[in-house]
Amino acid sequence: MDEGEIIEMGERLKLQFEKNELELNKMKYQNIHLKKILMTSYGMIRVIDHQSEIEMDLSTKGMIEMCRSYLSDMVEEIILGF
Repeated sequence: MDEGEIIEMGERLKLQFEKNELELNKMKYQNIHLKKILMTSYGMIRVIDHQSEIEMDLSTKGMIEMCRSYLSDMVEEIILGF
């Protein structure tokens, strides 16, 4: 392998590294965005769940409680890392 081939291989590896770095940054941004959506959804469901003056049938209340429980588990696992 001569010096030119080594330089060319180094350039290809550099380009691949930069491409991977861009993809990683994109995934980090998407991860943060999804965490924000999850936290917002969890907060909204908690507010609805705690609104005792709103009249809802038992089925709706049950779905809200189930959704709150599921989102609570996801917040603990994904955002808080428990």
